[in-house]
Amino acid sequence: MILKRIITVCLFCVSIHLIKAQDTLFIFTKHDCSVCKQTKQVLTARGISFAEKAVETTSNASEMLNKLAASGYKGSIYMPVIYMGKKLMHPSYSTDSGLVTLEINAVADSIMRNYQRGKIAKVNMPLTTDPTHSSTASADCEHASGTIYLIAANYPNEKEAVNAVQILVKNGYPKAGFVHDKGIFKVYLTLFADFKSASEQLAVEKFKFTDAYLYTAN
Repeated sequence: MILKRIITVCLFCVSIHLIKAQDTLFIFTKHDCSVCKQTKQVLTARGISFAEKAVETTSNASEMLNKLAASGYKGSIYMPVIYMGKKLMHPSYSTDSGLVTLEINAVADSIMRNYQRGKIAKVNMPLTTDPTHSSTASADCEHASGTIYLIAANYPNEKEAVNAVQILVKNGYPKAGFVHDKGIFKVYLTLFADFKSASEQLAVEKFKFTDAYLYTAN
């Protein structure tokens, strides 16, 4: 009888260990990222469960950046950013010897192997955050203190600023321009009337323009 109880307790401990060994697969995505869409399609087709977090939401973007910093990742950010629990899977793979860069297909294969071994937990409720449903205050409730510019970079002279603006316009930023302030040419991506929208977009653009910041012209 005592032996039976010991065996039962041991089996219970093993089951608890297996539950703890499972990690949720988190995928940080951008709505206009074709690779993100393809990755989700591949994982779904293979029956792999994952939780999606859209970086258009400021809290998700901050969470992603914090996770990357904690993983020691310092390179350019290539979407999607994938974590298995605390382990970075893409854009690099976290190993005992450091971060190893892998192609997204190789990452998908690795995720599949982990899933088959029971290391990835099932996600019952999708954690996807739809950026189109984020609450935005009406114009009557917004505090406007002047035009807010989302600055991509600073330049010492007008010629360099003009060249930068032309490149931005060609690359999908039709509202790009520059502001001259105290001898500095501030090249901006776009402009806003409220700080909340500007902050949310800044979090997104920081992935491409690491020196980006907000500038208010009163």
